[in-house]
Amino acid sequence: MHAEDRTEALKKVKRLTGIAEDLRNGFDFPITRLTVLKGLCADPIAAARFGLHLTKLAKAKAKKPFRPLIERAIRQIHTHFRKPTPAATEAL
Repeated sequence: MHAEDRTEALKKVKRLTGIAEDLRNGFDFPITRLTVLKGLCADPIAAARFGLHLTKLAKAKAKKPFRPLIERAIRQIHTHFRKPTPAATEAL
């Protein structure tokens, strides 16, 4: 990923962070405001990293019976990052 692409992705993530904070404070947004997600996910690497981040957040909030499944998903994502093979993709 080029530096300018990283800068754009970082701007989008910061926008999402702001939206998330506003949602926590009771604000709401029309779905069109969330198109920033679509733009962020246009880059496959950024999308994968974002997905991993969301998975880790889910693990932190998950109830005990679901944690092993989420931990397995995180391991599979890391495996796919290291060596993206058809088998790793299928495992996901």
